[in-house]
Amino acid sequence: MNSSIRWTYLKPREIVSELLKKGYSVSRNIVRYLLKKHEYVKRKAQKNITMGGHPDRNAQY
Repeated sequence: MNSSIRWTYLKPREIVSELLKKGYSVSRNIVRYLLKKHEYVKRKAQKNITMGGHPDRNAQY
């Protein structure tokens, strides 16, 4: 994992919602702009490498 990459699991709409709870009013466009400006990316699900097939995998069929 590259430690120089900044990321978040939150969508801009979720960030706006959290900021509103704390008393800050901001639009999704501003959040998107700031994330891009500060080089944050949305964390994506990664496919894991398979462990390989078992010889009896299809025995149940």
